[in-house]
Amino acid sequence: MTTAKILEFWMEVKDLSLLKELMETKNVSARRLSVEAGWRSHTYMQRLLRGEETTLKAEPAARIAHFLEVPFGLLFVARSSGFSGQIAPSSRTDRRKVG
Repeated sequence: MTTAKILEFWMEVKDLSLLKELMETKNVSARRLSVEAGWRSHTYMQRLLRGEETTLKAEPAARIAHFLEVPFGLLFVARSSGFSGQIAPSSRTDRRKVG
């Protein structure tokens, strides 16, 4: 058996309207949330809020959820381009190297 690795891992905004509502309720600007996310610029946050971007790295997503005092899973969902786990080699003769 071969162990496959996750090729890419990122977070996707699950509920943009809730994110905006929380920001409004807590009187938090895009600039402030960008700082709390650990970003030097607020541009990417603005793009997320407009729906032009939907993904971000795990650490900024976790920081945002923590700052807004909500469970991570309310705002974000994890995505990956691959999978991890055990894979049994196929019986075909053209076995591909996974790794």
